[in-house]
Amino acid sequence: MKLRSPLLLCIAALGLAACEEEKEYSVVPSFEGFAIVEGGAGTSVNAGQTLTVEAVQATRGTLIYRANYTWRFTGPNLPLRAHDGTDSLDASGTVVTAAMDTTLTAKAIYDVEPDNPRISLPIPAAAAGQRLQVSFAAEYHFSADPAPNDEQSSGRVIRTTAVSALFGRSAGSVNYFVQ
Repeated sequence: MKLRSPLLLCIAALGLAACEEEKEYSVVPSFEGFAIVEGGAGTSVNAGQTLTVEAVQATRGTLIYRANYTWRFTGPNLPLRAHDGTDSLDASGTVVTAAMDTTLTAKAIYDVEPDNPRISLPIPAAAAGQRLQVSFAAEYHFSADPAPNDEQSSGRVIRTTAVSALFGRSAGSVNYFVQ
């Protein structure tokens, strides 16, 4: 009888240890950088076409509920148009221009749509010969606690960090030449 008690205790202890669940953590995706999907190649964008660019993930995030994406396109000076479609002119007859500054936002349930964030925007023909900056920012809302010691990851142009126990962020930008 005495031999069975230590054996039973040992079996019970092994059973309890085997039943212990491993804790899962939320992890923000890391990024390789940006890629042109349509409307250009490499570091050049085609004027007069729609540019589609995406933030390429090196590793996917895990246990992320909501993702808020913000894309900003800035740079080329474009002629301002009057209501009748003609160029606006100043008092000396010079065409009035303004820098392009467009911000677009999107939301996703990341665990359902973990694909690379992607956005499209028509690039006016008047932007030819100028620089276009594309900026990307993402805020990821966690479904669980963030991974312990979750350090910043550094893609070529997109940096990622766990900001708090509730969310993490990614941000970066790239410059393109409009041809």
